[in-house]
Amino acid sequence: MNVLILSRSYFSPVVSRQNTQRVNAALLSQDRRAGRTAGTFGGFGAPDWNVNASVSYARDRYSITLQTRYISDGVVDPRYLEPGDAGYNAANAFTINDIDSAIYTALSARYELPMGGDRSWELFGAINNLFDKDPPLVPDAFYPTNTTYFDQIGRTFRVGVRADF
Repeated sequence: MNVLILSRSYFSPVVSRQNTQRVNAALLSQDRRAGRTAGTFGGFGAPDWNVNASVSYARDRYSITLQTRYISDGVVDPRYLEPGDAGYNAANAFTINDIDSAIYTALSARYELPMGGDRSWELFGAINNLFDKDPPLVPDAFYPTNTTYFDQIGRTFRVGVRADF
């Protein structure tokens, strides 16, 4: 497995501002057929690419983060071939063996309310799967998608309060 991590962070004490961008990319396999993202009866494998990128902005008492996750396409089962694949013949054919890639975006924010001294309250919120992207369907599998990599729930919201005493 090859892992690539790019990170850039900037902080200016003069204006008390921090801006961070981070990209994590993992190349799990260079052979598309070995990097399957689904399989018959839950025999799931790993996608070729799994990329996680985020951009954050923080200033004084608030911050906001935008995160994007990419899962590359793959195949249901590498044992089955489709027309056009090397070694294809009707005996090992599979009607639909391709699984589409997916991109998910999340947005989160927080705001700190100082209460004096070391005490503070923090309001926070997050929206996962911001664009309500459906997972790719997996034909002939126990689950309708790969539950490890793809979002099954859809858009979700989370809000809360944290207290520090």
